[in-house]
Amino acid sequence: TVASVLPESEAQTLRDLKPQATLAPPTNWPQLAGLSALALAALAVALLGVRWLRQRPATAAPVAQPDHRLPDELALAALAELAAKRLPENGRFKPYYTELTDILRHYLEAAYDVPAMDRTTGEIGRVLKRESDLPPELIQHLRDSLDEADLVKFAKITPTTATAAATMQRARDFVQMRVRQ
Repeated sequence: TVASVLPESEAQTLRDLKPQATLAPPTNWPQLAGLSALALAALAVALLGVRWLRQRPATAAPVAQPDHRLPDELALAALAELAAKRLPENGRFKPYYTELTDILRHYLEAAYDVPAMDRTTGEIGRVLKRESDLPPELIQHLRDSLDEADLVKFAKITPTTATAAATMQRARDFVQMRVRQ
């Protein structure tokens, strides 16, 4: 049992610990003010956007025109551009041979439908022998150019400018031999 410290007359009477609070009714003005400010900001952004769109110059992005030249014409033009760079004369044999083989490989893909970019020189030769109607001497012509380029690119052999010019001529001959067929 617990003995109360209150006088006996008050111990049996129940009463609240605190009186009930009286609260003011809630107001919505902060929410209304916030929504109004947000609406004004959205309106201002929309007006600025419309103004910016009207003042912007009406320049359309140029549309790239497809190149309708034949694969032979594309390859010969790319070889001419490579020759104009004069890379071998400046001692830049590796970039020269890399670009030369890329041109030939793109040409093989476009002209003969041989996926050449992801194949080795030997694989390209085998696929051409098996799947194309090219004469063996023409395939060997291409293999000679690609083999020489592989030696420069991977074995780090430094050719002469005359050798680089001869390789360029073999590449041109390969493309032009198909045209003559």
